[in-house]
Amino acid sequence: MKQKLVLVAALLGLLPLTFACSKSKSNAMREPSGNATATATTASAAPVVRAAPSASAAPGSGLVEPVQTDELFARLKRLGGKGVLVNAFASWCGPCREEVPMLESMASNLKRDGIHVVYVAFDEPEDRYKAEAFLLANDVKSPSFLALGGKAFRERLAPNWPGMIPATFLFDSNQRQRYFWPGQAFEHELMPIIEGFLAGKKIDGEANFAVTPPRTQ
Repeated sequence: MKQKLVLVAALLGLLPLTFACSKSKSNAMREPSGNATATATTASAAPVVRAAPSASAAPGSGLVEPVQTDELFARLKRLGGKGVLVNAFASWCGPCREEVPMLESMASNLKRDGIHVVYVAFDEPEDRYKAEAFLLANDVKSPSFLALGGKAFRERLAPNWPGMIPATFLFDSNQRQRYFWPGQAFEHELMPIIEGFLAGKKIDGEANFAVTPPRTQ
């Protein structure tokens, strides 16, 4: 009889331990999700800090080549010919959506005359893919580059350029700027200057109605 009582007592003593272990395991299983919630809350409360753009561009399709100003001038020289029409654009620029297709439609004829058309994107380096998508959408075949260096690139490319987009520049075969069209330019504004340049006339300057006649209706 005594042995039975001891056995019953032992069994009764095990029951609370079993329930305690089950509760402990249950809490242990819930604990990671509780910690994850706390971590997520802490992370969402932390301020978001954007990293500064890197000196090199993000990977892209290769349609737009990232360059510093000196690299751009070296590539312009390699093109040869009599001169280069450089267009500064950006994928977010409204007027560029009209100007780039117009320039590309002129590119073949200009190349026959010795003038190359080149595009330079001024999107942020991490947005290189946007510039490439813009050029693909406009079926651009002419050489295209991505400006690296920000303000330093702009000042080296054209010291007289305040920085508006779009902007178009005519460089001669020595990479010397001969003419500058600030803002959106149109074919009737470009061609008299280009033809004058090809004819050997003194055309150095910036676009204004004293040099370029207004569009006729």
